Amino acid sequence: MREKKCFYVKLSCPSSDDGDKFLLLFQNIIKYQEFESDLDNIPNNLEKANDGDIIFVQIGGDFANKRKYFKSYPSFINYENGLQCVGEIIKVNQNEKVVSVKLIGLKKVITKEDLYFFPQFINNLGPSTKGTPNQAGLYELDRKTGFSLIEYLYETKVLDSKFTLFEKLEVRNELFPNALFEFEKFSEKNLNKKLFQNLLSSGNPEENFSENIIIKEFIDWFNRTENFKESYKGIVNKENLKFWNEIYFKNEIFKIRSEDADLSFDRIKKIINNNDNNDWNEFNLSCSKGAPKAVLGEKNYLKFLKEYLKNNSHKFSSKLSEFDIKEFVFTLKEVGFIYESQIITRFIASLLTKPFVILTGLSGSGKTKLAQAFVEWICQDEEQYCIIPVGADWTNREPLLGYPNALEPDKYVKPDSGVLDLIIRANSSPELPHFLILDEMNLSHVERYFADFLSVMESKKEIPLYDDKYKVENGVPSKLKLPENLFIIGTVNIDETTNMFSPKVLDRANTIEFRVDDTEMEYFLKNIKKINMEALKRQGASMGRSFIQLSENKSFTTEDLSSINDTLLLFFKELSKTGAEFGYRSASEILQLINQLSILDDNLRIEEKIDIAIMQKLLPKLHGSRGKLHDTLVTLGLFCLKEKEKVKIENDIFNNHDFNFNSTSVRYPLSLEKIARMYKGAIVNGFTSFAEA
Repeated sequence: MREKKCFYVKLSCPSSDDGDKFLLLFQNIIKYQEFESDLDNIPNNLEKANDGDIIFVQIGGDFANKRKYFKSYPSFINYENGLQCVGEIIKVNQNEKVVSVKLIGLKKVITKEDLYFFPQFINNLGPSTKGTPNQAGLYELDRKTGFSLIEYLYETKVLDSKFTLFEKLEVRNELFPNALFEFEKFSEKNLNKKLFQNLLSSGNPEENFSENIIIKEFIDWFNRTENFKESYKGIVNKENLKFWNEIYFKNEIFKIRSEDADLSFDRIKKIINNNDNNDWNEFNLSCSKGAPKAVLGEKNYLKFLKEYLKNNSHKFSSKLSEFDIKEFVFTLKEVGFIYESQIITRFIASLLTKPFVILTGLSGSGKTKLAQAFVEWICQDEEQYCIIPVGADWTNREPLLGYPNALEPDKYVKPDSGVLDLIIRANSSPELPHFLILDEMNLSHVERYFADFLSVMESKKEIPLYDDKYKVENGVPSKLKLPENLFIIGTVNIDETTNMFSPKVLDRANTIEFRVDDTEMEYFLKNIKKINMEALKRQGASMGRSFIQLSENKSFTTEDLSSINDTLLLFFKELSKTGAEFGYRSASEILQLINQLSILDDNLRIEEKIDIAIMQKLLPKLHGSRGKLHDTLVTLGLFCLKEKEKVKIENDIFNNHDFNFNSTSVRYPLSLEKIARMYKGAIVNGFTSFAEA
């Protein structure tokens, strides 16, 4: 029996209304069912093809042709160029240059972007991602490559399993190790050309320092005569090692933490030997004798790593673990976030000053995403954080801390939220940061479910959970300490379904308002792209201990104290007229906040730091009627100007829609702009507050 050959045919969208054959082809493709078709005007290689051979159909075409041909079928105009369907040749008519085929449409168009990790497909098949294919025609494809591609299409479910044509083809693993069946994982991670090039780059960027070194050293170690194994030849290379690390181990197995190399070995060994890593286990089953797992196992990579760490621990610089806010800002931009650098600095400085931060402002302005991005960036494990949506029915602490079982005193019911376990873990790992994000924190009255937290933040006492004469079985202590390494972030929206914060809550937090102006919106619309959260996970994990050390610094600023104190006294006297003055705690935390801002960004001027402190610690408690606040808002606004004597603030600023708050005449632009909005709210509504809908 003659061996089946493999071919691929390149078709292109007609430039004009050239009959309905091309349209009919597309209509059949999207049904994902078997259909027969005649492929016309195939100019070459027809003499090589026979009935029963396998054929892959690529379709291209430029946009102008698509728009013209499909003018009556607009849904087809933007079809992707690439591999669209697969099947068998029924008949070849060389005289008419027609190939009759039985085909089935693929559930996803296969482009070069899908095949970056499959070089044998790209080099031989080369589906085009844009424009017309290089030249229309029929081309023979290497048989092993074709069979491996069929297996790839089946394994990734791009080819419907009901299509029985290829069932008898035994093609699995013919091109190991390159034929890796991981299409769905690529889609989830949104791998693209830029990411692939970064993944395989041979450079030595600072953020991948240890990974690049370890991979290079392991390859060199493996290729030594005493370590080399012929059965793994061609497997131990940079491309495969980085690919396994990215897809199956979340970029963890070549990461050495500079602060404790010995612990890094134990951590990596545990990750590699994790029997619950089903994706890795299944991948090894599809490979010859489980070679990838053996390469990373006790006799190869782990053996190398133990030797390397023992002999070369001095190579890892302690500088790699120092917290660097610039790394976080850079990573945010790389994955697609658009934040003003100062809002990031304010957010992190506030966390370092006191581990309770409230993010308020415009809905959809990025409050929760910034919090989520930071915790996923700096945490090495998902067990270091919880993101909890607050329920409108929360009337006590049970959703956060659980409750003792009244019928069985030796049992304690943990909350489903996981918050109690998070706090227990934070207490047991004081060197690592842990985060609790309370999303929509004010959907319920905060004081009802959060009172215990507010109290122990200041008293430093423990939260009683149950009578300590009982011994519970699930490891819950009778008293719970709120650890210093637990950072609580609350996000807030203001509308008719939410509740306002009391001064007790605001006094204990730094409150950061998120706004979007027209310049920021214009930039966003011009630079919008899909956010890749996976790409930032754990990127700053090596800085976690340094972040904790920074948070332990409770020093007050010692620079420009005269200017700071004068400003605070001015605001104190005016705020006291409305009962919104601040106490010793707020004054102390302002001096600590300014100190942390100076550490994170030494380019900030003293006026900018004072402006941030006013905005986050003094103005949030300000609320009341027009009669109560009118004069106070006017006076506070004047405090924000450099030459207040020359300004009629209500006419020149508050009622002037074109006023530039960043002009040289303004000393504290953030605060002045906020005060102006509060003034307008008081005039229009008769009442105003810091929190706005």
